[in-house]
Amino acid sequence: MNLNRNEDFRSIIAQAIKDAYTEDIRELKDNYELKTFSSRHALAKDLLNTYVFKRLEKNRFIIEKFNRGAHEFISIYDKKEKSLYSLMKMKTFKGLEKSKKKKNVHYLESLGLLNNNTIPKESQIEFFEDKYRQNLMEELLLKIVSKEVVDEVEVHKLITFDIKNNDLTSISVFQLNSQLDIIDEESWNEYIGVDYDDIGTRESNMDTTKEGYALEEEIPLGIKGTDIQIKVK
Repeated sequence: MNLNRNEDFRSIIAQAIKDAYTEDIRELKDNYELKTFSSRHALAKDLLNTYVFKRLEKNRFIIEKFNRGAHEFISIYDKKEKSLYSLMKMKTFKGLEKSKKKKNVHYLESLGLLNNNTIPKESQIEFFEDKYRQNLMEELLLKIVSKEVVDEVEVHKLITFDIKNNDLTSISVFQLNSQLDIIDEESWNEYIGVDYDDIGTRESNMDTTKEGYALEEEIPLGIKGTDIQIKVK
């Protein structure tokens, strides 16, 4: 299968979501004979973040962690495309309408500042009148994304996904402004069925570096075997 590097990135993300939220979360539960299973979503999210760190090549992407409350999130900066990505379940994203009415700023509102050159004209006056909230967004942005990335990035995109009946059914990518308005969207559904083993990142005997496109020699695909070691205290 001959994919360009953008398609390769999308396929890797699609496979990571599928592995984390469907196959591997079931296998982890079965293999480790867990006596309790308090938060399937939190564990699957941690698996997804781990796969993103391990599978994306380090020369092209900057992956950063940030905390919001008790939760840890990641951002993915594509240095070649100057695009910043974050990940969220579609169900969670749909519930964010309530965030607009809260005093606290949601981190997606801050990331939306990166896209504010496309705020609808009818919303610009209302937005800029709320300078206090804008200042909170700007302060939060620099807490969750490094200044290096903020100075370079041209667009932020939110990767959302639907899991139904233990299966990945859709991936939608949104460009949001700081009011959480959708100003652009695209579907990555065509990449759901692309097998990670077939996209060239684990070809036998391939060079680990190709014209600045560095790959890790070992890229864990799941929790099978000894890919992930879990210590139970």
